[in-house]
Order: sequence, then C-alpha cells, then structure tokens
Amino acid sequence: MGTDFIRSNAKSHTKSWSAEYQRAADDLFVQHCASYGRSFLAIPQTNISLQEGDPVYVRAIAEKVLVFRDLSPIAEIEIPTLDLKESLNASCGILDAYIDDVNPLANVVSIHIGREMRNDP
Repeated sequence: MGTDFIRSNAKSHTKSWSAEYQRAADDLFVQHCASYGRSFLAIPQTNISLQEGDPVYVRAIAEKVLVFRDLSPIAEIEIPTLDLKESLNASCGILDAYIDDVNPLANVVSIHIGREMRNDP
C-alpha cells in the first residue's frame, strides 16, 4: 500500500541535460590556447650586458633551465615552476622569450615567456 500511494501521488521526473550543460559538453575536451604572460626570475652570468626588450629563448638542458641569447647562455632559472617545465616539455624544450626587467642590484633578470608585444604606430 505504501509504494502504490507514493507512485500514484508522485510527480513524474524525466532525466535530461539542460541547455547550459549541453553547450558546456560540446567543447569539454577542446584545448583553449589563451596566451598568458608569465615572467620568471633568472640569475645572469657575470660580465654580460643585458637590456630590457632583448629577444632571448628559454631552453631545458638536462635538469637545468637556461636562458640563451643567440647561441650563448646568459642566465639560469634556478627554480623553474611546474608549469614552466610542462610548457618546455610541450614545446620540445625551447620557448621564445624576452628580457622584461633587469635589476643589477639584486643580480636578477625578469624573463617574460612569449613574444614581445609592441605598440608601433
């Protein structure tokens, strides 16, 4: 008697996806390639002149992450983050970058990953 009463008085329910969930499911596994500006601190080698805006590249060699200008290593990122390591692994161990800031008092260089965005008229 209890189940008959519940079945006779219960509202019917139909399982379905809402339109919002359906739109989200359409691009669930699509990789969005948004470019986020990331800067990392590197320790420069001695007797190297560095200027802001110089194009460089970041390269993973063995367990080190080095910053190169042309073919010469100019700095080292001593403690690379996990996302930097993953980005290097995804791009065959090399990334475009430029020098964002030079601080000679602290003996560090800020390396910005990605190409320099210039606002030329």
